[in-house]
Amino acid sequence: MHSSQRRRRLGLMVNSGASIVILVAILALVNFLAERRTLRLDLTSNQQYSLAPQTLSVLREIHDQVSIKVFETAENRNPGLEDLIQEYSKRGPITYTFVNLDRQPDEARRYNVRAAGTIVLEQGGRTEQVDTPVEEALTNALSRLVRQVQPVLYFTQGHGERPLDGPDGSGLKALSEQLTAKGFKTQSLATSPEVPADAAAVVIAGPQSEFFSAELEALDRFLNQGGAVLALLDPPPSAGLPDFLARHGLVVGDNLVVDASSIGQLLGLGPAVPLVTSYPGHSITEGFSLMTFFPLARSVMPASPAPQGVTLTKLLSTGSDSWGETDLASPQVQFDQGVDLAGPVSLAVVSSWTAPGASPGPEEGAASFHQARLVAFGDSDFVSNRYFNSQGNGDLALNTISWLARQEDLIAIRPKDPQDRRVALTLVQARTIFISTVIVLPALALGLMVWNMLRRRAL
Repeated sequence: MHSSQRRRRLGLMVNSGASIVILVAILALVNFLAERRTLRLDLTSNQQYSLAPQTLSVLREIHDQVSIKVFETAENRNPGLEDLIQEYSKRGPITYTFVNLDRQPDEARRYNVRAAGTIVLEQGGRTEQVDTPVEEALTNALSRLVRQVQPVLYFTQGHGERPLDGPDGSGLKALSEQLTAKGFKTQSLATSPEVPADAAAVVIAGPQSEFFSAELEALDRFLNQGGAVLALLDPPPSAGLPDFLARHGLVVGDNLVVDASSIGQLLGLGPAVPLVTSYPGHSITEGFSLMTFFPLARSVMPASPAPQGVTLTKLLSTGSDSWGETDLASPQVQFDQGVDLAGPVSLAVVSSWTAPGASPGPEEGAASFHQARLVAFGDSDFVSNRYFNSQGNGDLALNTISWLARQEDLIAIRPKDPQDRRVALTLVQARTIFISTVIVLPALALGLMVWNMLRRRAL
């Protein structure tokens, strides 16, 4: 009997030892695999710690090695930046190093770095610097670095358009600076018989007088060679370019869009400032969820039927509590059935068609370079300095120009702000939670313990 107990104990010890050895082996294997294949899950509702789709698109287009150098000091370190750059390196041919400015001043002088926190991207002898350690700035710098040609945007002048470098509220300096930061080159274009050959897109921002026929013919030739045009119009008496836009399926209304929704009133905006909160499906507004508003706008509608071979897409529409007011001389603003344009009112339309005279584009995405692209908005105020940084106005403008210039990877990346998950409780709810957690649950646990003790004694 004694020997059988010893054998039983020995067997238990052997089984326990084997279990421990197997468990340690499993943990070692899991650790070995984790070192080589990291599994990272972002369970936040707005994907706070994941790279944006635009960033992933840029990374997929990189074929040659990119080196990222982060210049910092011991006192100026950004732990979150390393996590961000690690995500880049996992998804593209990117290496990164952290350079201590105090210990390696020669390296800082080599790249002309003067401040801690500067990020230098390098590929094939070309460099880009980033001073703001956020995803949007890093991705745009990466896109500029790997791009072979700098896109040039021409802004027409001579018809009362908004000044490209105007610093006051009506100018476009804020837009110009953001475009430059994204790698575009912006230039003014005065009256010309032809659009320059290096133009990625032409922007017409708020013309007050109509274009000459020769200028419109030049724009038509540019479009039919695979070019792109953005027309930002204003209500009458401003120019509407009706004949030029009608040839490509866009109908410009002689009206002022009125928005009587309560949303605008809550924001302190009058009825002449229509709001847009939802967007149809298009590459420009894909995933766009920000409110935009358009002070003093006119309608831009798609023609029905569309011209042969032309694809028309509504980009923005107001709510149902809006209309296009046609009687602009009357002090009384009210909807007149059969006279005014009933809402929802279209404020912007995209027109695209196969360009018959387009030259071959890059091997990748060549189809888009054979496509003429035209976008018309019924408002130009939303891109002005006064409103550019309000709500989603600036992002919408940048997205539109990036799409027109075939630089879709530069579509704006909004910062992912942590969502507020606080729970607001009423007094009754707070008391209920307090009683249930502090009194009821402990009382139940104590009662179960007493009942269990009494049951054991009874046995």
